Amino acid sequence: MKKIYIVLVLLFGLILVGCTPTSSELPPLNESDALDLTMEEKYEMMQQINFDDVEESGFRLDQFMKLDFAYESESDFTSEMYSMNQTSNGLLNVDYDASFYANLGASANDTVLYAGINKAIINATMESNLSQTGSGEDPLDQSSKDNYALNITDSFLLLMDKIAYLKTNGSLLIENYVDDELMLETKVDESFTNIKEKSMMPVFTDEAYLEIKNQIAEMKSSVELLPEDMPTDAELDELMEELDAMVTVYQTGDVYTLRILVNKVMIDTLIDQTFEMIMLQIEAATADQINSMTTLKALIKNALKSFEFDFRIEVKGPEDGVKNLSKISLSVNGEFTGFTFDMAEFDEQAMPLRIDFGVTVEKFGFILDFNGAEPEFPTEAELAAYEAVETPSIVELLEPEIPMIA
Repeated sequence: MKKIYIVLVLLFGLILVGCTPTSSELPPLNESDALDLTMEEKYEMMQQINFDDVEESGFRLDQFMKLDFAYESESDFTSEMYSMNQTSNGLLNVDYDASFYANLGASANDTVLYAGINKAIINATMESNLSQTGSGEDPLDQSSKDNYALNITDSFLLLMDKIAYLKTNGSLLIENYVDDELMLETKVDESFTNIKEKSMMPVFTDEAYLEIKNQIAEMKSSVELLPEDMPTDAELDELMEELDAMVTVYQTGDVYTLRILVNKVMIDTLIDQTFEMIMLQIEAATADQINSMTTLKALIKNALKSFEFDFRIEVKGPEDGVKNLSKISLSVNGEFTGFTFDMAEFDEQAMPLRIDFGVTVEKFGFILDFNGAEPEFPTEAELAAYEAVETPSIVELLEPEIPMIA
């Protein structure tokens, strides 16, 4: 039974990676709080960040994601002896926010681990068709279609007093169609509403507690954010100048926020520089090669409609001296759509292949707070009313997909 709950912890963790309701935006920064620092001073400040005193209580990770992805592909080949056509397309929509909270006490009995999903909605569809004929062979026409829909809301896994408490709300739909007439082959259609269960026996052991403590200690001791001395190689001068433009330090009282902000203009410049480096590696490039690379670069830049990468490290401490790490956060959004790659435009001798795809990221990121607020847990009386089970009900739903659960 302990193995079952460990697997559930991992599953909740995967959904989180890949969070109580979270904010999909990082808090605004006041430009009047920005410090006028050289790159050397910014580098020195980053070296002053102290990881050793990061507390093991009140650790909270809030995550959020909302994106849409779509693709289509087609390949077509014909010769005197053989012909083949293959098409495929797919859609993926993801919308979730969730939280993970950890408070490592003096022992396993005093430790609280929590993984809460406020919303996890994932819809995916994939279709493909293959038709081919060959000399002396029967024609082949085979199609397939898969639909997946996962919807989880107001659910959590709580480890407290070594006991696991599980609350689940949601549904899972899986449909698989095959053959030329797309007949339904398999289907999973399950729902779970306000299921409240707990383990019959303790599942969080003293050994697991010590292992987590040791892993955290090893992680803190091995962290080295930057080399002691800032790189001075002449070849890195341009890179450091570009990094200087991306990095800004803000100060509010004894709180310092180091921000790395990358926008579309910077990415466009990076694309240009990357293709310049590629062309320098091609000796005696032909006119066709130059045209192909120019075309590909234009396709990529035209597809990139918007982009913003916002990474922050928040520390607290005196102006001169060691500063303790308090928060790390990331927010990414952007749109890369309308990208079409047609192999015939680059190599007339290659097998015809056309790929169209695009992705829109409305929000993606996390807020890691080393002194985060504790989520609101059910009361002792509410947890006492949870049904004690040897195997959680949700395992019966997951078991076909996860054979190791037994």
